Amino acid sequence: MINLPSHRLPALVRWFPTGAPGSAALTEHVLTTEAGRWWVDRVIQPRVIAAECGDHVLLRGDPQALIPRDLRVFADRSIEAPGRFLPLIGASFDRVVPWQRMVYVKRCPVPATRPPRGVTVRRLNAQDARALTTLPPAMSWIHRTWGGPDALARSGYAWAAFQGDRIVAVACTYFLGTAYEDVACVTVPDPRLQYLALDCVSQHPVLRHSGPRAHPQLDLLCEQPPRPPARLDRRLPSGAGVRPLRRRHTCGNRKRGGRMRSDTHRVDSIYRSTAGREHIRRWCTDRLDAWPVPHERATMTVNGAQTHLMSAGSGPTTVVFVPGTNFNAAASLPLATALVAADHRLVLPDVPGQPGLSSGERGISGGNLSWYGTWLSEVLDAAAATGPVVVIGHSFGAAIALSCPSPRIDRLVLVSPGGLCRLRLTPGLLAVSAAWFVRPTPARSTRLLRAMLAPGHQPREELVEWMTLVARHSRSSGAPGVADLPARAVPRLVTTGAHDTFLPPRRLAPAARTMLGTDLHVIPDAGHLVIEEHPGRLAALV
Repeated sequence: MINLPSHRLPALVRWFPTGAPGSAALTEHVLTTEAGRWWVDRVIQPRVIAAECGDHVLLRGDPQALIPRDLRVFADRSIEAPGRFLPLIGASFDRVVPWQRMVYVKRCPVPATRPPRGVTVRRLNAQDARALTTLPPAMSWIHRTWGGPDALARSGYAWAAFQGDRIVAVACTYFLGTAYEDVACVTVPDPRLQYLALDCVSQHPVLRHSGPRAHPQLDLLCEQPPRPPARLDRRLPSGAGVRPLRRRHTCGNRKRGGRMRSDTHRVDSIYRSTAGREHIRRWCTDRLDAWPVPHERATMTVNGAQTHLMSAGSGPTTVVFVPGTNFNAAASLPLATALVAADHRLVLPDVPGQPGLSSGERGISGGNLSWYGTWLSEVLDAAAATGPVVVIGHSFGAAIALSCPSPRIDRLVLVSPGGLCRLRLTPGLLAVSAAWFVRPTPARSTRLLRAMLAPGHQPREELVEWMTLVARHSRSSGAPGVADLPARAVPRLVTTGAHDTFLPPRRLAPAARTMLGTDLHVIPDAGHLVIEEHPGRLAALV
């Protein structure tokens, strides 16, 4: 691995989501404070990038670009990485050790606390650096993410409990993010003083006050004693006004005292099991193998996520189709066939975080459509040939297309686009969706698909089979949120079906006019799944 200077970073920061709780704060902290290092496998077009800060490393990219010895530079570090890195980590280190981490986010006001007699809690300043250096060695991790005790004392982000001139507890911003702050606390190895951590944490301004930065992530990091008292695990987060956001199961390994961690599929995968993931991948592969249209398939790392790309056809215009929620290339073959028949060159990626042949990492975008916009930009750079490029996006895929800032795009065709207004969820539609999700059967998948088609239209048998597999073996994602519109103006065509249950024309038309300055094109005999009902008509719109 190569240590990369900070001035080479602008093209690499897009590998990591920002503005989200959890690991996103680490990379933002390194960029803000420069108290860390960046590593890549190669300087030009890196395939792997790692952000290192304190005892922590955040690893993203393609593990096939590395060999086991490349990771040994991270001995004695805790590494967080997607599950695809697990085989490489296992080969790099002698022992793998699980590590469970709870992530808490502020949900309610912090009650006032009163430290015991003889203890003073206050913000640290530059004169307190010497007191920090006297902490037991097992507590020194608290200032490593700032570059040492001097930097933490000067930062203004640390509070400590003093017994005389001695520091007995510290709470500080561990990682400083743009929207979230990772707050850590530690106390001296004395059970009688353990609850002083709460007094220090409660003095943190983002926990005491409301506002755009008042949503810290709280890591309950307690190195001494090795296992904190059971009551501390419950009372510290509760007293600090934070509530669990998610539980992260990780695994680590040791080599000469090093520890590493990597997210497992059990928590961070969209799939309910490894067998379920393989079942879905096999279905997709079988359908693509049986597709009579000549095509090529490739898997590459795009914006740090493994991405499957299918390309077919030839012509002066490249059409990139971005599928919606729960769809992919194998489930979109009617539209793919129509686009190739219309003499277009087709590029069809499986969206990461959706069931299919791309990365199944859950929450890979950190909840940001801008991450997907960057991902699509890289797809266009990697797969779009010279000449005009038209991007067709359906539902969630349209929200991704709207959020893409790529200058390669000459035109957008947005089909039943998400990201412009809230979805309409009627009680009947919710009942059909819940029945499909809780106990999936072909009959229930058929009823759900009928609700997304125009009256009288019947779903394909292959699509019924696919949706049944999706409910059985994966966890569906939610609504896409609001599109992150780039400043660059692009010609846009917005269309939907007259019978769209999720985005009826009366709701979508005002949003398209207000946000995009364009009128809505309504297809009379279609519902939400226009791509299924009228693939030839959509191909003609290109």
